[in-house]
Amino acid sequence: MTGAYIKTILLVALIIPTCNNPSLAGGELELDRLLSRRMALEYSQQIRLSQNLQQQFQFKEKIAQAAYFPALSASGLYFYFPDKIEYTISPRSMVNLEGGLGEIIGELLSDFDVNIGLKGVTMAGIQMDQAVYMGGRIRAAQKMAKTTTEMALLGVELTETEIIALSDAAFYRYITLKEKKEAATAYHELLDELVAKLEDNMREGGTTRNDLLKARIKQHEAILRVQEAGSSLELARMDLCQVIGLPLDSRIQTGKELHPENLDFSVVLKTDPGPENRPEYHILDKAIQLSLYNEKMAIAEMLPQVGVRTGYNYFGGLEIGGNSAHAAAFSAMATVNIPIFNWKSGRNQRSVARLQTDAAKIEKEDAEKKMILDIARSRLMLEDAIARMNLTARLLEQAEENLNASKDMFDQGMVPLADLLEAQAHWQAASNDHIDALGAVMLQRTMYLKSAGELTAEAF
Repeated sequence: MTGAYIKTILLVALIIPTCNNPSLAGGELELDRLLSRRMALEYSQQIRLSQNLQQQFQFKEKIAQAAYFPALSASGLYFYFPDKIEYTISPRSMVNLEGGLGEIIGELLSDFDVNIGLKGVTMAGIQMDQAVYMGGRIRAAQKMAKTTTEMALLGVELTETEIIALSDAAFYRYITLKEKKEAATAYHELLDELVAKLEDNMREGGTTRNDLLKARIKQHEAILRVQEAGSSLELARMDLCQVIGLPLDSRIQTGKELHPENLDFSVVLKTDPGPENRPEYHILDKAIQLSLYNEKMAIAEMLPQVGVRTGYNYFGGLEIGGNSAHAAAFSAMATVNIPIFNWKSGRNQRSVARLQTDAAKIEKEDAEKKMILDIARSRLMLEDAIARMNLTARLLEQAEENLNASKDMFDQGMVPLADLLEAQAHWQAASNDHIDALGAVMLQRTMYLKSAGELTAEAF
């Protein structure tokens, strides 16, 4: 699917009326993780720059390939000189003979005048140049151009994985804060119910004013938490809109995507793959190839160069002694350039190229070790996130049980109000911790896939 096709679909999805587009319910964009990724990829300026660079190298590759073929050119010249060039030729001065023969020829041949007219001298021709042997320079240049094109393509792939990771981070942050706001609202509703019950009990004389004030303090704190959660959610929404290329005031509707408890992570948490799937790894490989071709270019500078030129040229407009001269003819020329001595410049250039190749290999070895470490670190962080998710799930379950038990016991007068408020606070904290753990699992899953080189727009 081309970028223009995706862009057209997204524009249609955002512009056509709501009644004709079920994904825009009430003017809100129905957004999920995959759509968020695709929109971020389509909008990203970094992707456009990487694609632009790739296209530049593609044209440079075609330029390098053109060196294999003959170059055809045409040239022309028009020269105007108003005055004639006049001079006298002495045959005697042209004959360098001693003795009587020289004197006899000198007496027989008299001096004569010559005039040359240059009023409109014209020269035109067409030439064809063909490189025959350039020491391997043309082949090396063509392979270098092809390698840089492949590196640019890998650069686009690398940028895409970074944009996908950025999109997931913004998306999961928004989802996390959305669920946190829902949890804060639920906590506020619990306190509203408790305050209302205490007010009724107080009117009947069953509750002290001190208990009511304690509950109201918690109620006001809950209102503040809802407000803070709403502000954080609004900022997350704007950040997500900026990443996927929507106006900052766009309305977004998302589903429940923070429920990885039932997901099978065995497919992801298999034996750590090597770094061979990462675009950075292949970019370093291409860098070594580029250095090797650069060595061949340095060697080619020390080898002979052979080329041929053929052409067809016309010359006219020259007047000699009142007679016009015109000529047209085919011409051919071969050139050979053999380097002999340049103060070891070529050898030194070759040595520099070899050292650059060694440096590229060392850099790849070092980067490969770091990539392996990065994969292991990402796997451990994902495993830790999964363990934390499971632990917070149990804590939340226990907090809910404790809250329900505390409510029943408070209603029966078996525990003081402080115990109920504490149970409610524990439930709210456990809920927030579990939501954070769920979001961390989803994001760490993305980061692990990225480190393993398996992150795509459609990846799990």
